[in-house]
Amino acid sequence: MFPKIFPYSEQFSWLNSEMYFLPNQANFLARKKLLEDEYTGRLTKIEKEIQQNKEKHRFLHNLLTETDESLVKSVECFLKWLGFANVINMDETKPDIKEEDIQIPLDNGLLVVEIKGIGGTSKDSQCSQVSKIKYRRSKERNRFDVFALYLVNHKRYLPPAERKNPPFSEQQIADAQSDERGLLTTYELFKLYFKIEEGFVTKEYARSALLEYGLVKFKPSNARLLGFPLEVHRKGKVIILKINNLTLRKGATIIVCNDETWFKAEVLEIQMNDEKVESVTEGEIGVQLSHSVQKTSELWLQDIDSGNNRVVVEAS
Repeated sequence: MFPKIFPYSEQFSWLNSEMYFLPNQANFLARKKLLEDEYTGRLTKIEKEIQQNKEKHRFLHNLLTETDESLVKSVECFLKWLGFANVINMDETKPDIKEEDIQIPLDNGLLVVEIKGIGGTSKDSQCSQVSKIKYRRSKERNRFDVFALYLVNHKRYLPPAERKNPPFSEQQIADAQSDERGLLTTYELFKLYFKIEEGFVTKEYARSALLEYGLVKFKPSNARLLGFPLEVHRKGKVIILKINNLTLRKGATIIVCNDETWFKAEVLEIQMNDEKVESVTEGEIGVQLSHSVQKTSELWLQDIDSGNNRVVVEAS
């Protein structure tokens, strides 16, 4: 606008000019400018760090979205992070051989991994294909020390929590157990990353679990299974639990495993036969916890000396 022609359009705006500054105004404005510049610089820095973090951990999101070579590469990155020293991407080293996607030489044998990214769920033939590969590698090695794993990113266009989990039928799981091969989803690998980072699972145990038959499941390391609550009261903070052949003490740490989340809860109080006790080794008891649990929550007693870990698998 033109203040000389329209003097009332920005009435008294001339007071903002430096000529008419109030006492201390210039100093305040200079300090404001410094803060704005500092904020802009720090914001730019954190935005750069966010982008760098996305690039560093992109393989985790790719486990949930990708297929073909990109998915194989993401699984390769994950397995290296998991601690396998020698992860061989067969699509890169032997592209003409269209069999397993990844090989991992082990001190106690060889792990072959077949990887699929699909829009639906796996057919029986897709689940069992890795059995043929296992047989061929065993014959080549003249040894029965080959482990096989079928790994799938199923229903990959859906958010993972909305997918059918696990996506395998009871028959497919039974067949995998019978054929001595494993079944696993990339979504479970994604969740495993955070379970390891939060200290629930060790990398050593996770590596050994990948050699299991049937549906591969990751359980808390250095812990013993308590089971499921018989009853849940007071919004999940008081439970009825039956224990056998282990000692549960006041102050102990319980690992609470739900389908999507794991967390820790402290044992605040134990009652047996309506009396408070400091510890118990057998029987049906009431337990007050620091956090709420569900009746479907699987409970584990954290115990470093439990010996619950399976045989450690070291990469060769």
